[in-house]
Amino acid sequence: MEIQGVNFLLVNNLGEVLLQKRGWVQGIENPGRWAIPGGKKEHKETPLQAVIREIKEETGISVLPGELIKIVDFSYSYKGKQRVNRFFLCKVRDAKVVSGEGTMIWCTMEKAKNLPLVYRENEVVIPLAESLLTNLHEKV
Repeated sequence: MEIQGVNFLLVNNLGEVLLQKRGWVQGIENPGRWAIPGGKKEHKETPLQAVIREIKEETGISVLPGELIKIVDFSYSYKGKQRVNRFFLCKVRDAKVVSGEGTMIWCTMEKAKNLPLVYRENEVVIPLAESLLTNLHEKV
């Protein structure tokens, strides 16, 4: 199934992840709930191009392709249809979020796992990202 959207899990120097409380804007899925930020992939855009654009649009942070690591392609049901989003992990330094839709917070992985994120992201994506980060630290 084709990737329809992208999400990004930014991790700062303290090991905290960036989460977004979705705004009450028309057309936004699950308004008022916490989620891993992201958006829809535009026509003829690769998932990598889409996530770089979305990170800039949502946070004001610029990243390079080599700084992104694929976590998982995550399938979920929305309004009776299956959708697939690609999730990326990116470690950032001195990350100050200067824009964004809805409220953005930095929180620990442990707290993120215990928040009721949309589409069970806390049960699937956060543990995979945590494992990936652990493996990266062990290789350094």
